[in-house]
Amino acid sequence: MGGSISIYHILIQKLPEKSDNAGFAACGPTSCQDDYLNWFGWLTIPMLALTAFLLIAIALLQAWRVEKQRTSL
Repeated sequence: MGGSISIYHILIQKLPEKSDNAGFAACGPTSCQDDYLNWFGWLTIPMLALTAFLLIAIALLQAWRVEKQRTSL
């Protein structure tokens, strides 16, 4: 769920002409299209959030696999 929201936010930042017309960039007093952090031209806050969600999902999957192996022995 969080990864989907991160991808949505990345799309708003990368395709501002599409989001303006559809009215999707209404995030309150702060614009969702602004890049408050942009390292190396691609590393933004939504990209960091997506990376965190992916790392958490991978860690949970690995923990599940280890637990499954332990219970089957």
